[in-house]
Amino acid sequence: KKKHKINITGIPILSYNSSYGTIVGVKGMGFFTMNKGDTISPSSQVGLGGGYTANHSWFGVGFAQLYFKEDRWRVTAALGLSDINFQYFEAANEGSDGDFVDYGSVTRFAFFKVMRQVVPHFYAGGLVKLQHSDTDFKVASDSTEVTNANGLGVSLLYDTRDNGYYPVKGWKSSI
Repeated sequence: KKKHKINITGIPILSYNSSYGTIVGVKGMGFFTMNKGDTISPSSQVGLGGGYTANHSWFGVGFAQLYFKEDRWRVTAALGLSDINFQYFEAANEGSDGDFVDYGSVTRFAFFKVMRQVVPHFYAGGLVKLQHSDTDFKVASDSTEVTNANGLGVSLLYDTRDNGYYPVKGWKSSI
């Protein structure tokens, strides 16, 4: 069997729930080895995903999970954009029984994490997350709320799995 430099797969998304209605989308991924001589690192992957819902919400994301230097380094990155339409129930006040308030939230985000193996099966590293959201509330007087949810963090991982994609034995735990 001929081995390809990049193995490509796609996953259709089809779902339904009472909040969004029908959800359709697709996720495509490419799996590859960063260095031919590295027989220890799992396959790295890059991909794109996106979807649309019956309530006119949509989302898109690009992502990567990269393994380097005989699995001593792990890098995760993602970029995404979404426009989510939803509603919440505004509780009644003295003169009203309450009502649903529609809103839409456009969110852009970026995520980057680097981890280094400290001892066998144990990784430590840092991460950065940038997220900007503009939420428009459809009430008597339309209003917009801008939120930035940015952060830096520390990440710890314990991973003894025999295979990252199809594990038969082992543990994975992260903080």
